[in-house]
Parts: sequence; C-alpha cells; structure tokens
Amino acid sequence: MALSRMRGGIALPLAVEGFARPFETLPLPSRLILPLIQDEGGLLEARVKKNDAVQAGQLIAENPQPHRASLHAPAAGKVVEIVSSFRDILGRLVPAVVIEPDVSTQRDESSAPEADPATLPTVLGMVDFDRRTQPLAAKLNDAAGRRIETLIVNALDQEPFLFSRGRLILEEGQALLQGIASLQRLLSPAKTVLVVESRVPAVRRAAAALAGGATHVFPLANRYPQAAARMLARAVLGAEIPYTAGVTVADIGGLIVDVEAVAALGRGRPLTQRFLTVSGGRGNLHNVRVALGTPIGRVLECCGIAPAAGGKIIAGGPMSGPAAADPGLPVTKETAGIYVQGPAEVNRPAEAVCIKCGLCVEKCPMRLMPFLIAGFSEKNRFDEAERYDLFACIECGCCAYLCPVGLPLLQFIRFGKQQILGRRKGA
Repeated sequence: MALSRMRGGIALPLAVEGFARPFETLPLPSRLILPLIQDEGGLLEARVKKNDAVQAGQLIAENPQPHRASLHAPAAGKVVEIVSSFRDILGRLVPAVVIEPDVSTQRDESSAPEADPATLPTVLGMVDFDRRTQPLAAKLNDAAGRRIETLIVNALDQEPFLFSRGRLILEEGQALLQGIASLQRLLSPAKTVLVVESRVPAVRRAAAALAGGATHVFPLANRYPQAAARMLARAVLGAEIPYTAGVTVADIGGLIVDVEAVAALGRGRPLTQRFLTVSGGRGNLHNVRVALGTPIGRVLECCGIAPAAGGKIIAGGPMSGPAAADPGLPVTKETAGIYVQGPAEVNRPAEAVCIKCGLCVEKCPMRLMPFLIAGFSEKNRFDEAERYDLFACIECGCCAYLCPVGLPLLQFIRFGKQQILGRRKGA
C-alpha cells in the first residue's frame, strides 16, 4: 500500500510524551449523571425508575429502534432521580438517569450476555467513537449488506493533545485482538489494516507485535485531520469518497472502526466507561479510564488540573471540541477527551471582516470554501450556504484555526447546519 499525503489540513506538533502516560482508573463520583442521548442513534427510553437498585452493567435505557446502542449502569447503586429535562453539553434538553453509586463496589466487570455476534454491539451499548458517534450495530448492519474488502482499525487520535487511541495499542492488546477477530468473523474482509501514528516508535512496535499475519500495520503521520474517515480512506485505500448524501467508505469496499470500539467489543462487557486523554497543557497530560456519568469537573480534580478564570474547558480536542459551559456536565459516550485552555489560549472573536486571503480554502481538507459558507450562515442565507456544500464540512476547525483575522468560521458553519436541520424537523 502506497502512502498518500492528505491535501490541506495542518501539520501540528506532536507531544509524544502523552503516549507514555499509562491509563489511570479514576474513582467513582458521588453521583453519576447519564443523559439518555449518548450517540447519533437518538433518544433512549429509561428502563429503571426512581429508587430502583441497580447492579453494575445492568441495562438502564434502550432504544426501541433496531441496531441502536443501549445504556448500562457504570456501577452498582441506587437511582436517585430521573431528570425529565437535562441540558447536555451540546445544548440539547434530554432526560437523564442519576445514579448514586455504592463506591465500595467496583464498576462494571460483568460478562457479556449470550447473543449473536451481529447483535452483540446493540446489547452491550457499543458505539463507534468517531467525529460522529454512531451506534456500532447500525454501522456493522449497513456493512453486512455489502462486500467489505478492507477492515480498517483506526488508532489515530482525532485531535492534537489526545493520545488515548495510541495508548490503547500499548495497554489493551488482547482485547483489541479479540475485537478484530470478532469483526473478521462477521464481515469476512479480504484484508485488515491497523492504522497507527508513524511518529511514535513504541506504538508502532506494539502494533507490529500484535498484528501477526492476519492484520497489516499501516503507519501514518497524523497530519490533522488525517483521522477523519474520508481522509483515512484516501490514504489507506487510495480512493476518493465523493460528497453525496448517503455515500460512505463502505461504498468503496472499506469499513473504518476506531480502536476503542474494537477493544470494547473484544472485552465483551457492557460499555460503561471511556478511555480519555485529559490535558491541562503541554506537560500536564493524563490518560484516564473514567465511568460514564462522571462530572467533568471531578475528572479534572482527580487529575490535579484547576481551570483558570477566563479559561475554557473543551470536551474533546482544542480544534473542534465543544466548550463545557458547566464543569458539572458529565462524561458521555460522545466525550472524546478533555482539554483545558488557559485565558491566553482562548480565542475571542474580533469585530473583523473576511479579507479574502484564501487560506481557509487552501487548507480545507474537504476542498470547500469555508469563508463563503460561514459568511452565508452568519447572514442567515442558509439556502446559499447549503448550495456551496455546507453539509460536506467535517467540522475539523482548520479554517477557524488559521484565519488571520480570527473569524469564528467553524461556529458559523455549525450554526448554519443547526438552523437548516431545525427547519427540516419543523416542516
């Protein structure tokens, strides 16, 4: 397989020391808050009520639609509240289950229930931890109806200052192998490729030791946003995926599943925790294993990171993660990481106008015109924004990062998408 350099994007520095930080298992908080939307599968229905006792790994909510991801209790304890309207990190008002854990017990270590391998991701609440957090069962169900020639296991972290995927290669090798074997049995791909960061020798060596003859290791320098599906497919498969509604990597014979989802499948237990990088800046990096529902502020406290006044907490990475308005917001399946910005790092949108320098166009990995799409969205000219491929934007944030006058291009693009989708729902 020939290496393919991504068009556009940004070459960002790599803090290699982040991959050397072992995962720390954080203690359970006094309360776990579990919103009933945890992925793109939609709203879950609670299967517990107030004052119910729950066991670790017990089903607490599920989606009545097929091929969706259920939700399980991260620890034994008691349901102390069913909140009817909880505002999550994306601003959605959703129900939530609040559990008071018995901190003397361990979090979920239960075994997987008996199930067909094709339905196991639904039963265990599995999701694919990508820019779009999709129910893994839905992704596999779609792939099962096609001929998947290449299974791509993605161990590239989505953002700078996130290292958990690379670290999983070093610590969770056995689970990863078992997860890959399960996917190979289900999909029968002709080839399996494990994509790793080429600039970290320890990760490359660990991947090579794991791979054996059935899996090919594909080292790739993670030029941001190389880990996005379309960019990764071009590098590994040498194919462009046209932006047309509904066209995916599976249409060209590939399937990309991130390494955390594969390892979770290999463990065979309900998904009740996340493997995250928590960063308070260079040199203050932690890889953690944290129960779903743990408040972000509690995670930072356990890591010894105190956000400064005027700074910002990002749920994800610094390029595209949403800001957490309240440190009491919980870690969910959609939380890709936690990054704390100091006051000097926070970009304050300026009263400025686009100078038409073309830098955002030059560096856009999707070959769009971000200044034009964002400008139409800012002025509520949403039909024109959509005409210029608003929904082809993968929201990587390269345009806003590079803008010489500091325009919040990514935020305007997200605003445009929200308005159009809201208008369609109301139609």
